[in-house]
Amino acid sequence: QLNQQRKEVEAEITAQAKEMVNPEDKIISVWGEGWHEGVIGIVASRLVDAFKLPAIVFSLEKGRAKGSARSVGDVDIYDLISRQSALLEGFGGHKQAAGLSITEANLETFKAAVNTSAEQLKPESFIPEINVIGTMPFDDLDAECFDIIQQFEPYGMANPRPLFFAEEARVHEARRVGSTEDHLMLFLSPPSGQEPRKAMAFFCDRDIIGGDRVSCVFALVKNEFRNSVSYEFQIKEFI
Repeated sequence: QLNQQRKEVEAEITAQAKEMVNPEDKIISVWGEGWHEGVIGIVASRLVDAFKLPAIVFSLEKGRAKGSARSVGDVDIYDLISRQSALLEGFGGHKQAAGLSITEANLETFKAAVNTSAEQLKPESFIPEINVIGTMPFDDLDAECFDIIQQFEPYGMANPRPLFFAEEARVHEARRVGSTEDHLMLFLSPPSGQEPRKAMAFFCDRDIIGGDRVSCVFALVKNEFRNSVSYEFQIKEFI
């Protein structure tokens, strides 16, 4: 029940935040009174996925704002934030993610300043980096492959999870899932005609129907449900 409540809060704040985004900005900065601090990092990630721009999301309470930042591509979000240290009460993090605190009175000034700093960056810095291992027959992406991948954990910024590429995969079925239908469940097969495999695209706004052809980047994940184990694709990006 708590997890479901968290998802609902996250979805509500994400929807509000999307409405506040200025597409002209280089760095998304949005805030809301009473936004739950526990989900603003996830909301920032959702904005990055949706707009392909770095995002900073703040939770406001009694004149003080706590923020969570996520980056994209080669943009050093920590460096951009640190340049505005005179406006901040505190900050910390690394190139891809950071946390910060600031008074509400300084938010608009901070938003303008961080965007001004971002204007100096090269446009290619904002292009998401996708390190794909290569293509592989769907039938080879199985338990043995997953076990090999798992041996190289833990994955993170310096050791990214292996990603694979599917080109012109045929969509056998596509349907919206989740309480708010934010996610897309697909069943895909490669042009070679292998058996369809389940694939999930979380928080996907793209309209896809059965019979479509899609090219995508995905990770192999293990799904355990009611004593049943399957190996599925988690789509990271449609190409």
